[in-house]
Amino acid sequence: MICHSLIFSDVSNANHRSCACVSECPRGTYGAECSQTCNPNCIHNVCDKVNGRCTHGCAKGFQSTTLCKEACKKGTYGPKCTKKCNSNCKGLECNADTGECIHGCNPGFLAPVCINVCAQNFFGINCEQRCSPSCGGGGCNPVTGKCSPCTPGARGPRCTETCPTGTFGSSCLLSCADHCSGKKTCDAVTGSCTLCSAGKQGPQCNQACRFGTYGEGCNQICSSNCLKGGCEAVNGSCNHGCVTNWETPMCTRCKRGWHGSNCDEHCSSFCKDGKCDPLTGKCYACVKGRVGFFCQDKTTWGISTKNYVIAALVSLALLGCLVMMTYCIHTEVHHRKELEATKQDRHSRTLRTSAEIASGDAGKQQEKTGGEMRKRVGDVLAVLKTAKFRTSVGSEVDQGEPEPRRSGNEHQK
Repeated sequence: MICHSLIFSDVSNANHRSCACVSECPRGTYGAECSQTCNPNCIHNVCDKVNGRCTHGCAKGFQSTTLCKEACKKGTYGPKCTKKCNSNCKGLECNADTGECIHGCNPGFLAPVCINVCAQNFFGINCEQRCSPSCGGGGCNPVTGKCSPCTPGARGPRCTETCPTGTFGSSCLLSCADHCSGKKTCDAVTGSCTLCSAGKQGPQCNQACRFGTYGEGCNQICSSNCLKGGCEAVNGSCNHGCVTNWETPMCTRCKRGWHGSNCDEHCSSFCKDGKCDPLTGKCYACVKGRVGFFCQDKTTWGISTKNYVIAALVSLALLGCLVMMTYCIHTEVHHRKELEATKQDRHSRTLRTSAEIASGDAGKQQEKTGGEMRKRVGDVLAVLKTAKFRTSVGSEVDQGEPEPRRSGNEHQK
């Protein structure tokens, strides 16, 4: 028994003290003086008071051989790690306590413990993928998604491929009927021909066309111009010929020389070889000397009379326009010449006026200068004349009495 508290019998002598156990260690402790704690992974937190081993075993996910200190080894879980993880767990790893797969399940199983397989019509990782709706037999493999057999019209491991051309049925194992038109195409589920060859009808194209029809799948109607209303089922040619004025064998166009919606109108007699458009009646070509839609107009030099008159009027109009244009051009040229002559005349007059003005100014200046010169000459002559007179008077005095001498003052006076 491990003592929880001590009582000493001899207090005075410490070397000879004795002790006595008062009680056991409390829950969760063990060892000398209950100084150690039980491992928390012990069930109910109860362990041996001496060695600490879990009395009631370890909690889930821990090993009892190591005082519940170590978790379960990979691939085990539960009390004492005695349970094995489900083999469908990815990596064989699961929660040590609950056994739930840590990394999910392998394809085909439901999480979290990966024990249950996918529900019907689901497969793959975590059962997240749906089986093909073409899977027969109610569902597909929960792991791979494969199914067999496929419903009619589908094939492939997962029944996701459609039947190739020419086949139908479950897993596309049947062939289309030989009389299906084209590439032997038929409905991938029922095998009904998509289009029958000419003259045949029905799901398997084994029925003849009904009266009044022909062609692929009997989808065309015989011409209403066939006598007795019937025609050949393959190409539609009328079996008993055509009504009046319609051309055999199809009875869909007028005979040569006729036109109109009922082929009851004659082509113009002026149409070359009697040929005209079967709907409008327009001649493809005219006989010599005729032109027009129905070759109704006569020609002059290869032109119809009506068109000739029109052409003549147009020519006269053009000629009149040409004459008017010539007259306008001539008038314009003449007018421009007159303007140029007027301009030159004005220029000449301007030059003459300028010259005359200049000449008049020069004459006046010359006359003025001459007058001044004459005046100066007259003045000079007058002076000379006066001087001459004085000289002659002096001579006469010298010949009479001599003039008495004057003093300087009297001379100055």
